[in-house]
Amino acid sequence: MERHLERDYVNIRSHHFDRENDPETEEPKTTSSGSGEFIAIGNITCKIEEILGKRRFCLEKGQSGLLEFEKKMLMLHSCPYILPVNMLQVDGFDQVYYDFTGYLTVEEYVCRFKNKIPARDKHLYVEDSIKIIANLLRSLKGAELYLLSTDRIPLLTETIFVNLKTREVAFAFIPSLTGQNPFQSRIVGLIENMEALYGEETLGSHFSIMKERIYDSNPGLDGMLRIIGMIQRESGYIEWTNDVFRKDEPVESTEEWKESNSSSIQKKNTEGSRLGKNKSKLILIQVVIFIILSGIYLSGLLDTVDFYGFSAITTGVDLWLVRSIQTADKSEKKDRKKLVFSK
Repeated sequence: MERHLERDYVNIRSHHFDRENDPETEEPKTTSSGSGEFIAIGNITCKIEEILGKRRFCLEKGQSGLLEFEKKMLMLHSCPYILPVNMLQVDGFDQVYYDFTGYLTVEEYVCRFKNKIPARDKHLYVEDSIKIIANLLRSLKGAELYLLSTDRIPLLTETIFVNLKTREVAFAFIPSLTGQNPFQSRIVGLIENMEALYGEETLGSHFSIMKERIYDSNPGLDGMLRIIGMIQRESGYIEWTNDVFRKDEPVESTEEWKESNSSSIQKKNTEGSRLGKNKSKLILIQVVIFIILSGIYLSGLLDTVDFYGFSAITTGVDLWLVRSIQTADKSEKKDRKKLVFSK
């Protein structure tokens, strides 16, 4: 049943963008035939289909370049940084299906973004582009936790997908498209492609600074994320409008400060006087009880057993009084705090 459903293809549209004729950066090219619609990613032609409520594209026999342990890891669907993968065995070869439901290729995402946001809102272009690159680097780092090496993840704009709701990034894991360039060079090349998608005139010099710092410091993924974070902060101060920043609290005048300061001093003085009175009450109670016990003991009105019993009762009364005064102090402090917060 599943094999028959897999072959019920539904035609869907695919976007075409004009770019340089380079195998690492070539835009998807679509062609139609009697059996459906196809999309070209690099040197691989994939069939796009929509079936069983999912959107996906298919790599034919042996085109993915997946290793056996990678197939097992991808089939678990546990890595959130890679598009979910399903496989079918056809004539001894694997047909690999990549589910991109809820995602757009980064090219189509940027195209929609540019249609919604005018180019004059330069700070929004800078913010969005840097956000996508930061999420991309985080996804690369996260994929390593699932034993998927960054050296085998293709960094092409056709294989990078953006979640429409969260702007999180997921990759189509197709190792055969990775190429031979070093990882750092592929990152810089991707940054250049992103710069071309958004438009250099809207991004200013931020991407040039990003590439320069990567080349100068030779960082790993953690270092690249720190560089992106610094550029995010710098671009916020340079490009963003005043509405983005938090408003300062109004500054009090000198007279208002004096009045508030004097009132706070008065409150502290009254609190201090209350605490002093309570302490004096405790001391007075202790002195009175000591005098009573000493007088009874010296007068000989009670024998030893009765005196001990009376002392125990007096001590209990003393502790009860002390506890009552302390409880009253705590409740008074709580009431004052509630009054302050309500104001």
